[in-house]
Amino acid sequence: MSPRERDPIVHYIVMGKDPDALCPGVLEPANMGEWYCPECCYNWLEQPVERHKTPVPFYSTSMDAAWEIFKHFAELPDEPFEMRYKKQFFMHELGVIPCNDPSWYDVSLELIASWTPDKICVAGLIACGIEKECNKCLRKT
Repeated sequence: MSPRERDPIVHYIVMGKDPDALCPGVLEPANMGEWYCPECCYNWLEQPVERHKTPVPFYSTSMDAAWEIFKHFAELPDEPFEMRYKKQFFMHELGVIPCNDPSWYDVSLELIASWTPDKICVAGLIACGIEKECNKCLRKT
């Protein structure tokens, strides 16, 4: 699955956001004929006729966007159990093994440095219920 196909799925399934949602922001003229939206911080080369969609972040290729996925899982509550399980499954997919206390994880800097945006996206999708059998199609680029 290409990043262009995966990003809207991550946006909807993992982050819980509608990829077709309209941005509440109003476009303002910017430099050299471009238009800028202060709400979603996006630039357009020409003014859209209708209200614009909120852009889907490039989760699969941008570490800034992928880190939002990591923060999303880190902020999940430990109760109910399903939320703690989802968080632990996400961390397990990234290669992190929980310690005796499920709120603490043993992780090395080398392991964190090996994480790519694509790996974080796939771990998030798997933790949110995408079957292991689909893992091969998720990892294709």
